[in-house]
Order: sequence, then C-alpha cells, then structure tokens
Amino acid sequence: MPICLTNEMKEEIINSKELNWVIAERLKYLSRK
Repeated sequence: MPICLTNEMKEEIINSKELNWVIAERLKYLSRK
C-alpha cells in the first residue's frame, strides 16, 4: 500500500514528530476500506 507523496512532503513528514501519527492514521483509513 504505497503512500504517494512529493519529496517535499516526505521531508516535512520525516522531520516531523507526527510521523508515527501520520502512518497510524493512514493505516486506519486503509483498514476501513
């Protein structure tokens, strides 16, 4: 399940302390489908 992001977005997320939250929310969203 690829997460399509631009390089800028990847850098922002990687540098963010919310990285784990973003991944968790994405997995929750995908698991609901």
